[in-house]
Parts: sequence; C-alpha cells; structure tokens
Amino acid sequence: MIDTLRINGRLTLGENIADVVGLQAAYDAYRASLGGKEPPVIDGFTGDQRFFLAYAQVWRAKKREDAARAEAEVEWSDRESVIEYLVRYSRLLAGGQRPFDEAACRDLLQRDADRADNLASLRNHDVMAHGEIVKTCGSGLSVDHAAAS
Repeated sequence: MIDTLRINGRLTLGENIADVVGLQAAYDAYRASLGGKEPPVIDGFTGDQRFFLAYAQVWRAKKREDAARAEAEVEWSDRESVIEYLVRYSRLLAGGQRPFDEAACRDLLQRDADRADNLASLRNHDVMAHGEIVKTCGSGLSVDHAAAS
C-alpha cells in the first residue's frame, strides 16, 4: 500500500499466532460439521477453497493513505501513543450517530491498558468489549435505538 511503511513483526507476533490458531479452530469445526462428507464444488471452488476465500475476504480492506500511515506509525510499545490512537479511532467509529465522550473513552482504554499483557492487543479489546465501548464512549457503528429515544 505505502512502500515506506513497515510493520514491526515482533510487536504483532502474538496477534498473528492467535489469528492462525483461530483459523485452525474454525477450519476444524467446518470440517467436523461436514460429518465426513465432501462438500460440492460450487463455481469451480471446493469447500476448502471457499472456506479460505471467505477467511481472506474478512481481512480485505481499503484504507486511505493517511489512515494507514497513522496506524502504522503508532508506537505500540508506548502506552500513551496507543491510547491516543485508539481514542481517535473510537471517535471515527462514533461518527455523528451519538455524542462522543472522550474522557470516558480514554478512561476505559487506560483501564484496558492496565490489564493488558501487550498494548497492541488493545485493538482486540475494542472488538471484544464492543458493547462496553459503545456504552462508555458513545462509539460504534450500530445505533442503540432504545437509548436514542
């Protein structure tokens, strides 16, 4: 995407391993769900090929250069740099759907950082604790219609 940006693999190794382990678990579950039968070939693709194509599509993304640069330039070993990036990211997710509470969001992310073994994993916390982040920061792509009325 941007030829001058590089990812520090030492900082992402744990996340990369977790992704592969998760993929293996999902693939094992998929194969087990077939009960020993082979799925049909559809549009020239075997069941296994469709599984891995679907997985690849999950990671397909298009980012503006400035957004990609901002993420790549975060110093993932520096707590404040990570928190600042994630506050900005949460603000973007909030869009105009609801008020964004930056102080509450920063507090939530600081508490997450206190219990995280690896600051880079805070991005995963954002996904795993989506409900808490929506409730606390006001961010998220879905609208809570009950709260909006």
